[in-house]
Amino acid sequence: PTLLLPSLRPCVLLYASRSLEAQINPLLDFPPDPDCQAVGVKSRNFNFTLYNVYNEKDQQGSPNRTIERMLLPLNLPLSALVLGDFNTKDTWWDPLCTNPSSGADNFTQWIEAQHLELINIPGIGTFLRPNMSRESVLDLTFATQDVAGKIEDWQVLPGLGSDHHGILFAIQAPPTDSASAPAQPPKFNTQKADWDCFATKLASAVAACPTLTNLDSIPLPSPEDSKALLTGVNHALEEQLDQIGEALTNAIVQAATASIPFIKLGPRPKPWWNQDLYTLRKAMLQKQRSFLKELARGPPTEAFLWKRDYLLARNAYFQAIKSAKRDH
Repeated sequence: PTLLLPSLRPCVLLYASRSLEAQINPLLDFPPDPDCQAVGVKSRNFNFTLYNVYNEKDQQGSPNRTIERMLLPLNLPLSALVLGDFNTKDTWWDPLCTNPSSGADNFTQWIEAQHLELINIPGIGTFLRPNMSRESVLDLTFATQDVAGKIEDWQVLPGLGSDHHGILFAIQAPPTDSASAPAQPPKFNTQKADWDCFATKLASAVAACPTLTNLDSIPLPSPEDSKALLTGVNHALEEQLDQIGEALTNAIVQAATASIPFIKLGPRPKPWWNQDLYTLRKAMLQKQRSFLKELARGPPTEAFLWKRDYLLARNAYFQAIKSAKRDH
């Protein structure tokens, strides 16, 4: 939870992929705050705590920003990942910075005291507005030593249509025991299935499997057999039925793979999304790239026309999203 009162606006949130093989739970002993959240991430053989931070003024009126009121009093666990929009300038992560933020010294001292490592590539910008002459570094990623050693391919994603760039990286957890971690079955898009092809492929797969073609040789189970299965006494019959189930599953998957396309795992589908929004988003990103290219060539005043085109395209895109959500 991030809220104390219904009137407070939450400014941090977390989405988890449906394909993520991990448990994610809020830390119940972490003080609720609309600008900071802490969650425990637990996989089969690697656990860590994630802190999501938006460094902003306190919505309840205290003079302390999020870093002062939530992070500086905090002692991190041994395995932790701290990231977010820190709104703090410092030469540590931005070597070209000439005016560090007033609270940067206290923040960097806390970082060192917690033995955190900066994952950002110093100088790689994460924030840009049309009136700025260069990118600023405000979105930061820190990790304790054991987590930092597992982070790979940290990078920024500028083409999202926001003044903040996206941050992407991977955490390479230790390998799991294949015996205790069975592979996830594929997910099929049955709405696009070729059922005639599926029936043909399934019949062929069953005919080619000795386990499935010799089912007539197995006598019907008696009540005693059923009881023995439930009590775990008849191991031979249990193993035989397991083999049949596995063979049938393999035949179905084989037929489905040949006749049904896979579902692309990703964010939860948006029922209001449509082709017009896709076209508007593509146009917005194209205008943004053109504007950034002109901005890199000279002063911001000379890129006015490209800035105007980008802002108009961005407005049209987000207004269309609002309309699509409202009309859905």
